[in-house]
Amino acid sequence: MALVSISKAAKLAGISRQQLYDGYIHKGSITVNRDEPKRPKIDTAEIIRVFGTLQSDNQRPDNTLQDITPKKSVPYNGELNKTVRELTDKVRDLEREKAVLEALAEERKERLDTLAEQTESDRKEKERLLGILESQTRLLTAAQQEQEQPRRSWWPLWRKKTA
Repeated sequence: MALVSISKAAKLAGISRQQLYDGYIHKGSITVNRDEPKRPKIDTAEIIRVFGTLQSDNQRPDNTLQDITPKKSVPYNGELNKTVRELTDKVRDLEREKAVLEALAEERKERLDTLAEQTESDRKEKERLLGILESQTRLLTAAQQEQEQPRRSWWPLWRKKTA
């Protein structure tokens, strides 16, 4: 018989590929051969031996792909819908509140940056004024010291002695 791929073998068997692996290949019920590029292949005789007949694409049931998905669904519940609406409204309100708080935080951050810049400029101005004040004080002190010292003649011989 012919060798077919795993996907084609699952279609011919009428089951999903996952079911073919889990239920038959891993348990050893169906033998897997490898072709030249080492791809897994299944002989159609193996499929007939295990499943009896081959199904064509036309005979395949439509719900085969749903075998691995759970059949549970949530029934309609008015209370559940009400709760969902309430939670959605609460999320929307919280998002608005978050946006307002973020805007306030940004505003305060900008205000702090402005105050920090102003504080820095005030500090520099204070240092500049203190420097001016110190230099003026030094100049005044030096001028006072010059005025306090009497002028002496440059030649000590001409000085009159007072006795």
